[in-house]
Amino acid sequence: MDGPKSMKHIIKALNETAHSMSPQLKILKDEMLISQKEDMYELTTIGSIIVKNMYPLFNTLSVIDEDRKYWCGRDLSQIPQNFLERIGELGNYMLLDPGFFNIMDLPIEFTENLKKSAHIECLLSYYHPMYMKLYFSEAEAGKEMTFIFTENVFERALEEWESSLESAMKNEKIHIFLYPENTITGLPTICITESFLYLFLFRSDNNYENRRLMAFDDSARLWGAELFDYYMSLSVPVDTTSVRSGISCRRAILEVIDFLPSSAPFGD
Repeated sequence: MDGPKSMKHIIKALNETAHSMSPQLKILKDEMLISQKEDMYELTTIGSIIVKNMYPLFNTLSVIDEDRKYWCGRDLSQIPQNFLERIGELGNYMLLDPGFFNIMDLPIEFTENLKKSAHIECLLSYYHPMYMKLYFSEAEAGKEMTFIFTENVFERALEEWESSLESAMKNEKIHIFLYPENTITGLPTICITESFLYLFLFRSDNNYENRRLMAFDDSARLWGAELFDYYMSLSVPVDTTSVRSGISCRRAILEVIDFLPSSAPFGD
């Protein structure tokens, strides 16, 4: 796909010998998938079409085969089909698991990279006090941040972090949205920065598991950013300018809740 390759390049890339590769290259030539000019081999037009269509499949299998039990046990019901079909774009991801005895700890790979990030986008579909503390700390540090809260998570944040939340809403660099559904299961938690994707997927049996997916490939970050934008398109923005002009964050949220379909009422 990158262009013509020599026999020397091919045998080195595949860790094979010229003797073992010659019959395979002959088969590809006989099937008119590659052509040969002296010692250089390249895809034919038909070969190029086939390979380009095979490539997404190979990427998808590579992602799933990395941990098949993990993927088969995830609740993917709230991820649109077109994103699931592009799951191969996650590339060389890693699964982070602090273990049972460190269930409240945040992965150091995540915290260190988050602190280096200037632009952060978060979809919070479940409440975790340590993540809330970290995100509000980064907001206070002057980061440009976009939050999408589910109603249940936002209600909990309002109860336990009202002053931090109000401070964030007064910051022009902070944008807050509410996702209207508060009874669905399977909505992922997402964090996107300019350098990584961080993803938490619930188990399909509703049991809690602490493993998180983290990926640094450009394709993974683009996949995550587009998925985040999809959820944001379904969310309602909170008027943070009203908070900066003196309205309490609780009142600003109540005004948004009135426009959310099937929303549970917030307390006064």
